[in-house]
Amino acid sequence: MLKNCRYVVTSFNPIKIYEHIDIVFSGNKIVCLGICKEYKDDEVIDCSKSIVFPAFASSHTHINIPKDIDNVEEYYRIVLLLLLSHGVGAIQFMGENHRVVAKIAKELGMRIATGPIIKTYGDLSSVDVYSQDELYRPIINIPSIEIDENTFVKIIEFGKENSIDIYIPISEDLNNVFRFKKTRGVFPIEYLAKHSLLTSNMVLLHLNWVTSWEIEILNSNKSRVVICPYKDAFLRSRGLPPIVTVPSNNILIGFGLDTIENLWDINIETAIITTLALYKNSYRDLKIAIHMLLDMYSTTNYRILGFGENIIELGRRPDIVMVDIDILKEKFVSMTHREAVDRYNHIIDLVLSSPITIMIINGRVLPIYELLI
Repeated sequence: MLKNCRYVVTSFNPIKIYEHIDIVFSGNKIVCLGICKEYKDDEVIDCSKSIVFPAFASSHTHINIPKDIDNVEEYYRIVLLLLLSHGVGAIQFMGENHRVVAKIAKELGMRIATGPIIKTYGDLSSVDVYSQDELYRPIINIPSIEIDENTFVKIIEFGKENSIDIYIPISEDLNNVFRFKKTRGVFPIEYLAKHSLLTSNMVLLHLNWVTSWEIEILNSNKSRVVICPYKDAFLRSRGLPPIVTVPSNNILIGFGLDTIENLWDINIETAIITTLALYKNSYRDLKIAIHMLLDMYSTTNYRILGFGENIIELGRRPDIVMVDIDILKEKFVSMTHREAVDRYNHIIDLVLSSPITIMIINGRVLPIYELLI
């Protein structure tokens, strides 16, 4: 039981904030949300100086191993622990050693969607078709849409037959887009639609350069798209996809941390703030707020990864984060409208900047400080 939580952000969009409530889990399911006096629990966590909110996720992640690292497994473990320390409860991993990374993630209590990088039809034998569980989703990673056409079609068919998601980078930079159009005659999204390859189990990565009519195709196909504006801003791709600016209930848009090369790349809070700044600078009329991006980095990313909608509600099975806000001043007793707005902004600031003490993933309590020691 989480007892007397100072603030609970049950969802980011629409943003809902409750004060001084309890959260009781039975296994990984919330059975009471509110004043839960009738519930007795052997494990009670004092939440009176904390904010609780849905965990974040990264829908596209690489982990680069420095050349001077001898113990690769320990390096993966440290990176995953640091991701947890920033409130990341689930990731998609694309890279070598996917089974090693999956094993470590599950040991730590983290959710992960990963699988081999498939370049030929023969590589499909390494896909863990029947190993899905509450923490693990087997997937197929394709390195590029420009692989052999026949092989590409067979991989898509394999994914459909086995209900396995396929992650594929597409339209990452202008060179790729125009090279593809020159060889195939159409733009990448058009090609997928024309050949009936834009399936519901496909997740499109790095969709930086996309035409308005391709967005319409994505909309009509209820596609899942993952962009990485924070890292792509540092690359020559220079793409900041307009897809976020298109109002649509059909395109599921998530975000990825992309390549983790140093400690700075693990800071998902920085990625969220930078993403907001990039879009506001490039699309001046865009009505986008920080709570919308928080929702996409949490609830939407969880949906894309196949772990369900991550919302703190009665009857749901959310992954949650608890941050220490001992620094919070009790000054919001009698509030004008302006003061209420200030409180809302203050709570969001604390979500993004306060030290994480505990995560609960799949009903398991993860004491972050202890894990990092």
